[in-house]
Amino acid sequence: MIIAAKPANETSRVAALRRYEILDTAPDQAFDDLVFLASEICQVPAAGVTLIDENRQWLKARIGLDFNETTRDLAFCSHSILQGDQVFEVPDAAEDPRFADHPAVVGGPRFRFYAGAPLVDPEGHALGTVCVMDHEPRSLPPEKREALRALSRRAVAQLELRHQARALAASEKEAGQMLALAEKSRRALLSVLEDERHVVRSLRDSEERFRLLAENIAEAFWIMDPQRRAMIYVSPAYATIWGRSCE
Repeated sequence: MIIAAKPANETSRVAALRRYEILDTAPDQAFDDLVFLASEICQVPAAGVTLIDENRQWLKARIGLDFNETTRDLAFCSHSILQGDQVFEVPDAAEDPRFADHPAVVGGPRFRFYAGAPLVDPEGHALGTVCVMDHEPRSLPPEKREALRALSRRAVAQLELRHQARALAASEKEAGQMLALAEKSRRALLSVLEDERHVVRSLRDSEERFRLLAENIAEAFWIMDPQRRAMIYVSPAYATIWGRSCE
């Protein structure tokens, strides 16, 4: 296992994370919604919103994971925060020398796939990630990578919203103006989350239409992954026409 290096801006990055006062706080529905959307959009069993401090990875929200923190040297997300604002993806951790002997790969949940979109604050500090995991090797198509990045931006928006709310409480004179701004931000975020829920429903509907077409069409067809040189789908008509199982 290869331990990720610390970012060049580590000192200011940790200071920026501390300013949000988010570590070790109670569960929050807004962040829970983000991991639900990440899991649904990417169709994976596990997802989280993680934050990386000096020594550990802490999960503000999680689904499909039975822990809420790990040491930093074990965190896949420690590699993600070195990627700027780009998604860090590990298609098959068991075949990646950085993670092949990782405890979560060789034992425990036996994760094989990971993708993490860094949480980048307005000053460019990568504070953590919105990440997804699967027990099977895979890769994300471009549109789902972009969706993961969109969710990471929404997570940062939530951090900013809470930071603004605390600043608001410190000044009674500006309370009315700042509360209006916070409410506007909250409504904008809820609007974005609703749009993302529509995206999830649209993806489900699209997949159902494909399933119905594939299972009922009389012609055989198949789908290949040219990068892996692998057959990833064969329609049921194949067995009827050639007398061989799709498997």
